[in-house]
Amino acid sequence: MGKYSYHIVFMLTFIFAVILMWLLGIIDLNQVGRDSINCELHKDVFQSEINDARVVDKYIDYKNHGYKIVKMVAGEEKFSLYFHLVENERDFDRIMVSDKISKDRNSFIFEVNNSYSFKLGYNCSYDTIPNSSSH
Repeated sequence: MGKYSYHIVFMLTFIFAVILMWLLGIIDLNQVGRDSINCELHKDVFQSEINDARVVDKYIDYKNHGYKIVKMVAGEEKFSLYFHLVENERDFDRIMVSDKISKDRNSFIFEVNNSYSFKLGYNCSYDTIPNSSSH
């Protein structure tokens, strides 16, 4: 084999593996860029302690990739949650306007009405708790 043949075989194998994982649904290439954007959007929320924030609005932003958004108010502070399009779909559906939501500082685990909790499903470098399904 020529000098670059091993490099070409490796690159083709890597490309084939990525395409195969995408076809099998193991990775979502569309979500890769979104996670970094959503991590930036939610960094203040992650770092904040939220006590009994009231849900004041809930909607789907069809002009922005169909994001499911919940707006909350806690005293003078306002927070917006952009729900993960796959992992948090049921969580968005369960939340109602006027629900109370709380969370600890440095966490994406939210408690709703002291009755159930969910974890916002983004893979952010500053979040050390692995994602899992809702509780």
